[in-house]
Amino acid sequence: MSACLDTAIVALHRWREMPAGPLPARLFAPRVWMLPLLALFAAAWLTLTGTIVPSFLAVNAATRVLPDDFWAGMTALGDTLPACAILLPLVARRPDAAAAALITVLVASIASHLLKYGLAMPRPAAVLDPGLFHFVGPRLSGRAMPSGHSTAAFAVVALVGGHTLRWRAWLPMIALAMLIALSRLAVGAHWPTDVLVGAALGWLSGFVGLHLAACCRRCRTRLLHWLTLALFIGGALWLLTGFDSGYASARWLERTVASGALLLFVLSLFTQRRLP
Repeated sequence: MSACLDTAIVALHRWREMPAGPLPARLFAPRVWMLPLLALFAAAWLTLTGTIVPSFLAVNAATRVLPDDFWAGMTALGDTLPACAILLPLVARRPDAAAAALITVLVASIASHLLKYGLAMPRPAAVLDPGLFHFVGPRLSGRAMPSGHSTAAFAVVALVGGHTLRWRAWLPMIALAMLIALSRLAVGAHWPTDVLVGAALGWLSGFVGLHLAACCRRCRTRLLHWLTLALFIGGALWLLTGFDSGYASARWLERTVASGALLLFVLSLFTQRRLP
């Protein structure tokens, strides 16, 4: 156990530094636009063909092969506080990552809420007979588009992978984000178009955050770093002690994520001087 923790802490200290200068071409790289374009194309196709409801019912039924607790855990990981807790060790070690994370949170939150309140689209529970599909957790009815969980999951993937991992190493993270997005259909909370648009929004928000943090040196000040760090620590503490996502069976997973993130943060502070 100790060896695993030491390995994790060493890895945190060896995150590759982001470029110091602005890189505007990054926003036009194929890896940035491929996933959101595919997601938006799929959402448009479902809308134009009128297959949103049938596809939701089919996916909701197919996902019942796995237990409800599994999907509750997946959907709990996509909430905002678990996403912030996952990013805490990275934010703690790198001021550039802290700036990128803060910008991403602001961009994703503003865009998501503008769409949610502007479109005011109903969720499955508001328009379908409850006997037609399977519910897990709270029964939400309004502000469907986009899925906030999908947005958070793909924003984390973009932030963590954007400047720290090679393309092939992104695949497991993308697979996990896709499971989180799929879980929103499995628990009966969202339409397929909601999660597709949310995935595109989160992915693009993450790269916007990375780009602006690299371009703006003022975003990487020590004061802003510590303010962002305090925000993320507060979120992790709330997740550990008092947050209620509505999925009781996933509470242990939420506490594990929060305590693990806080533990890695504390250990990294005590081991900073003796690590290479």
